[in-house]
Amino acid sequence: MKSNVSDLHLQDSICQILDEYCDRNAYGYRDKLEVRVTSKSNAEIPLSYVKMTRSGVYSYYNYSDQPYISEDSVTLHSGEFATDTIVRYGDTYHVLHYSYDVKRDSTVLYNIDVKTAKQVVPQQEALVELVKEIETLLKH
Repeated sequence: MKSNVSDLHLQDSICQILDEYCDRNAYGYRDKLEVRVTSKSNAEIPLSYVKMTRSGVYSYYNYSDQPYISEDSVTLHSGEFATDTIVRYGDTYHVLHYSYDVKRDSTVLYNIDVKTAKQVVPQQEALVELVKEIETLLKH
């Protein structure tokens, strides 16, 4: 599928991190993750935008421009969380959304925006851990 991002290498690295993250955090059938990384200098074209659905031990990726998990009605600032509940195909999913600005000194360079939709309540600490792993990729 065509990818509309500016850094395919970063996108591939994030996919590898997501697979390991899902294994560690017991992502189950039809649980979803969405990760969008943007540069503050050009937020219109994401550096990476990965949407993933878990099916057992396998991950299925979608690289379209359309959101996978419903959009929040509030804008998150760096370090903030938002929660929601959605029903899809008769299953209830708990949505956790987290936004984080990557800075050098006091200048914001990138934003990492992560959403997860799980049938069990997702943990904030786990999303912070995921964002820190992605941040490491951006600092190289």
